[in-house]
Amino acid sequence: MKAGEYQIAGTVKNEPDGTVIVEAEGTEEQLDIFLADLKKGPGWARVDDVKVSQPPLVDYDDFKVMY
Repeated sequence: MKAGEYQIAGTVKNEPDGTVIVEAEGTEEQLDIFLADLKKGPGWARVDDVKVSQPPLVDYDDFKVMY
C-alpha cells in the first residue's frame, strides 16, 4: 500500500458509487508525493477527479482500509 511506503497515516474507503474517500496525515512532502500517486491511481483504475480539503487533524496512528 502506497500510504505505508510514504509513512502516511489515515483511512481509505470505497463508496458504492465508485468514489474513494481518503483521509491522510503526514508531512507536507509526504502528502504531496502521496497526492501525486492518488491522481494517477493504479494502472487498472480510472481517476476522474481529486478534491483536496484540510479538515482538523485526527492524529491517526496508522493507515487503515475502512469497510
